[in-house]
Amino acid sequence: MKDEPLLFWLMEDLEKGPLREFTPCRFDTIGKTVKALAIVHTELVLIHPFRDGNGRVARLLATLMALQAELPPLDFSETGSDSLASVDSLTS
Repeated sequence: MKDEPLLFWLMEDLEKGPLREFTPCRFDTIGKTVKALAIVHTELVLIHPFRDGNGRVARLLATLMALQAELPPLDFSETGSDSLASVDSLTS
């Protein structure tokens, strides 16, 4: 077990923690659904091992969870570099 890479343990924690708790994503309020989407998205992005692809995998998982919750497919069209510039301008 000591020789297992850290990534293995982080992904196992994600699977046994937030993914197990929040999927399938079927909650009785939209607030609980949004909370589940946010927590799983954040936890995945924090440990996802790829330099390029974090966003795509996280958006795919968020879309799958939204569909489980019987929500329409999520629209990520406003999440490009202009959105990041807007966030930067708000925080400066």
